[in-house]
Amino acid sequence: LKRSSSFKSIQEQTMLQAASSLAAIVLLPGLFPSCGAVPVLAVNDKPWFCHDLNCPSFEVLETNSSKHVKYEVRKYPAARWVSTDVQFDTEADFMHAENEAFMRLFHYISGENAAKAKIEMTVPVVNTIQPGQGPLCKNNLTMSFFVPFDFQKVGPPKPTDSSIFLSLFEEMEVYVIQFSTLPPGPSGKTIAEEAKKLADVLPAGTFQDEPYLSASYDSPFRVLRRHDEIWLKKRSAVTGGRSGEQERET
Repeated sequence: LKRSSSFKSIQEQTMLQAASSLAAIVLLPGLFPSCGAVPVLAVNDKPWFCHDLNCPSFEVLETNSSKHVKYEVRKYPAARWVSTDVQFDTEADFMHAENEAFMRLFHYISGENAAKAKIEMTVPVVNTIQPGQGPLCKNNLTMSFFVPFDFQKVGPPKPTDSSIFLSLFEEMEVYVIQFSTLPPGPSGKTIAEEAKKLADVLPAGTFQDEPYLSASYDSPFRVLRRHDEIWLKKRSAVTGGRSGEQERET
């Protein structure tokens, strides 16, 4: 999560600070009849980096080390998230895109939804980054907040902002590298570097090289024991194709 002079008002900066204090700091809707079974998620045995907030459950399938790079293979069950898309061109644009996406989602959980309900902050905040297809093409950032467990079965309120959508992340296996950055959090350059570091040690053909995902768990004000991750989706063992697709609610 990043601070930027592009925030439109002091009020929005105050709202961001409030969210940060909730998130000693990732994927949500009415029912999904077209998206498979309703997710069943455990709320116990959270890792330390989730702090006291709701975060998606996962199973560690493998822990490996290659060329001094440690990584895990995790399995995440299907889960609901709330998301928004922002396009960007450069590293500086990435920071502005993150700020814009965060404030959209923060307004949603603060009561700007069909039920005018306030929804608790969760972790991680997940950025799905789809690089542009050419040098002059825009890149796409999809930021996602995990839907609290209380809403995973019944579905959260519908957004009133057309730029926000409710989605289901299908069950997925991901390669995960963990790292730590200084406040306020990883830059677009750092995320790309960590994604490449992970990709370089994985067996060829076992993962989807794009989009890649970053997961942030900490407030910009946390200095010690910060925790960030890169997720690369593992290719399906059955079909050899894509897994963990994100489906929008229709």
